[in-house]
Amino acid sequence: MKKGTKIFLCVLLVTIIISFIVFIWDLFGFKYSTNPKHYKEVAQEHILPNIEDLPHHKSVKYKYYQKNFLIFFSRAYSMIVKYDEDTYNNQKAILYDPYENINEMGTSNETDNPIQRNNEPIIVDGFSFEMYSEWYPHCIYFIGTNDKTNQIAYIYFEDMDLDTIDLPYSWFIELYCGW
Repeated sequence: MKKGTKIFLCVLLVTIIISFIVFIWDLFGFKYSTNPKHYKEVAQEHILPNIEDLPHHKSVKYKYYQKNFLIFFSRAYSMIVKYDEDTYNNQKAILYDPYENINEMGTSNETDNPIQRNNEPIIVDGFSFEMYSEWYPHCIYFIGTNDKTNQIAYIYFEDMDLDTIDLPYSWFIELYCGW
């Protein structure tokens, strides 16, 4: 075989292998972004605050996380806002007001799964989360506070194919919300 043909076949083989890996990753992998556009788009449609509507803050971090499994996928949109101590305490006092009546809508019509709540807080990385749901387990809000760092976290999770959550919620936030 000529040297040019061998090089062409090697390049073709490498291209096929890389394409296959990308294809498999797209079917079974995850996508991650810190671009604020993902959070801002979903905030317009759901009960999530826009950063422009919140008081002065020290910093803000965004995260979009999508987990794929064949044709099924879940998405999580997060925003973590850091405040000075006084602003944090003021925000914490009114933080849960928009979510107070949301659990009354709270089950999916198809499976009639009740929200599986316990009275213990959901603790992840120093954040204490409360869970609210419009349509459990398909759409869930996790609202968390961290008194040591004066941070508030907003997470919106959606997965229309999820039937139940069998994990502790702290693990769920880490695995399915990309925390």
